Amino acid sequence: ITFYINLSETYKLLGNITLSKIFLEYALLIEENNELAIVLYARVLFNTKDLKQSLLYYQKLICSISYPKNFKYKVECFHKLIDSSQTEKAKFFLDEMKKEDNEENGKHKEDIHYLEGILNIELKEYVNAVLNFEKCLSFDNNNSYVYSSMAVAFERQNHYDKAIDYLKKSISLDSNNTRALNNLGIIYSQLGNIKEGIFFLKNSLKIDPNNNEVKYILGQLQIYNQEFEEGWKNFRSRWFYSRYKHQPFKSSKNLLSSTSDKKNVFVWAEQGIGDQIMYGSMFSEMANLSKRLIVKFDKRLIKVFKNKHPNIKFVGDYSELTEDEFDFHLPFGNLGGFLRNNLNSFKNSKKPYVDFDEKIVKKVREKYKKNNFLVGISWTSYNGLLKEDKSIYLKNLIPILKLKNINFIDLEYKNSEIEKDEIFKKIGIKINSVKEIDIFNDMLGLSSIISACDLVITCSNVNAHMAGALNKKTFLFLPLGKGRLWNWSSYKDKSIWYPSVSIFQQSKPGDWGDPVVKVKKEVLNCLNC
Repeated sequence: ITFYINLSETYKLLGNITLSKIFLEYALLIEENNELAIVLYARVLFNTKDLKQSLLYYQKLICSISYPKNFKYKVECFHKLIDSSQTEKAKFFLDEMKKEDNEENGKHKEDIHYLEGILNIELKEYVNAVLNFEKCLSFDNNNSYVYSSMAVAFERQNHYDKAIDYLKKSISLDSNNTRALNNLGIIYSQLGNIKEGIFFLKNSLKIDPNNNEVKYILGQLQIYNQEFEEGWKNFRSRWFYSRYKHQPFKSSKNLLSSTSDKKNVFVWAEQGIGDQIMYGSMFSEMANLSKRLIVKFDKRLIKVFKNKHPNIKFVGDYSELTEDEFDFHLPFGNLGGFLRNNLNSFKNSKKPYVDFDEKIVKKVREKYKKNNFLVGISWTSYNGLLKEDKSIYLKNLIPILKLKNINFIDLEYKNSEIEKDEIFKKIGIKINSVKEIDIFNDMLGLSSIISACDLVITCSNVNAHMAGALNKKTFLFLPLGKGRLWNWSSYKDKSIWYPSVSIFQQSKPGDWGDPVVKVKKEVLNCLNC
């Protein structure tokens, strides 16, 4: 059994999770209750996103070993629940741990406070989190991991200076604390210091080279920093990161590894509709490298892509094709590794690469332009986790809305009538809506409205991607800190994916004042052209 466990660990170090899992299964066939084999198998199941089976093996381990020896496995299981966003289960699990510890006269009180602090962070109870971590420090004032977790509580509240101080304290106590190194790298990158962020993440990987979460984050930073080759390679680690929500396409066919021979290729979407539009900039190039290209993405996008790419088959559901139709397959996020390995390669995208309806364009311009400058505007992101960080309240745009000789068109997906009414009452400016078009479901309608505009002003959302794909002049508000996504890398303040999109980023997290002033100036320049 030792042989198979060692072999499994070797393959894990080599990055071959599949073989690592197989040899652990061999070990468990020999000795099904082996403690080490069970915990290693529970971990590898978690790494392959088989959460249900992973938790079953943790439970088996916990039940087969008596307290207090099984406490460390309970702690590990709790962290797995947190890492997989199973917050309610983690809360229940922790409550059971607390009851058991109370019965044993609080032998693990420090650990319980620490786990409560971690749960508080997940529940966004940051004040309580800090209180629990302070209780931990009353037991041990030199606990590196408590300081690094304290930093997370402050970072979530945008108290970056405090977070950095706690992380540096954590690292001074334990230079091998990869969690502290990771979080310090992430915070520096959020504050715009990308090189410093990459430095700390690379240092973390020297200690823990198989941490797929860190590789995935590092890959995004490297792509943003235009270190494309290594960035796309690390970006592939997303599939082994527990919080990556998208599921891989399951097929008996292999992933595409080379474009040297033309084959029938199937590429499939894995991220949101905005990212799908962005990756669409590479469809034509991939089609030229393939015998036949089939693309599966959000069905709402088919109308805006199919006429521009008549040699590509587009489907909105996996049921619309069979495995006989393709030789290899590829997720959208792997396209860049083949087609975007230097800055010049982004020029290969011919724009516009999405379609619009000329009749709708004409109708919109006739109804809403009225000899004025026509500006499409949106201010809300619908990214669940980062919505608040990416969005800019409409009231923040008043200096732009008050400019003369402009008619505004609402590009918001949600019902924005209350916000618009408040603005009208305050400054007398009406933001028009094209009510006959459902811009959430009708992407051709949305692209046509955007095409009708002289300019688009937006935060980071689908409108930004659609406007860029149409080669429409666009001013993009981008946050500093959380919410600034890797795909908005720029060259001379313009998006490398969409040269028509000019980027205006916050100089301080949460403060839109400076970018609004700059956009107002640029809009005035447009009016005077």
